[in-house]
Amino acid sequence: MKVIVFSWISRTGKTTAINEVGEYFVQKGNRVKIYEETARIYLNNHQDPIDRQDMHKWIIQNEKERLNEISQLKEKNEFDIILIDRTFVDTIVYIYRNYLLGYLSDISIINELNTSVSLSNELYDDIVFFDEMIIQDDLFDDYNNPEMKAIFKYSIQKIYQQKIQHYPTTNTSKKYTKTYDKCRRFLGERNVFGYREINR
Repeated sequence: MKVIVFSWISRTGKTTAINEVGEYFVQKGNRVKIYEETARIYLNNHQDPIDRQDMHKWIIQNEKERLNEISQLKEKNEFDIILIDRTFVDTIVYIYRNYLLGYLSDISIINELNTSVSLSNELYDDIVFFDEMIIQDDLFDDYNNPEMKAIFKYSIQKIYQQKIQHYPTTNTSKKYTKTYDKCRRFLGERNVFGYREINR
């Protein structure tokens, strides 16, 4: 079973890519499971105003449970491909981002996550990391901050190292949304990751 995780800043096409790759592998006869971004799940189930401290505690708890579930799925070999929107380290980086922006007053919870980070590194087979880009959306201007990007890139590379595969972004920000067909050609017809056939 292969576990492929998509990482990098918001609006770079991760969710679009996951859906396209998932469909591609299903068409090839593989058993596929997709894990949605935990922050998106939280926001879809909670109304404003959002308590960010509560949100990050919820996200971390659910990320931990997700890792344990994936570990069990690997043991049982219930799927051929698992696709995940964001790595566990992504979550830590975003907690730090919100701290820098003044949304959080306490990030001590990060100090308790070493075991989960190690487990994520053990479980992930490949990290899809979209190349450097500029986000064309005022809402996400802080993501264009060189320091923020450097922290993000260093954290992912430090933890996951050789598992990272770089791909050009599909960029799904409001001003530069790619069409369904273009994304499909990019991800579906180019022998993505070289996993045309999976040995069950």
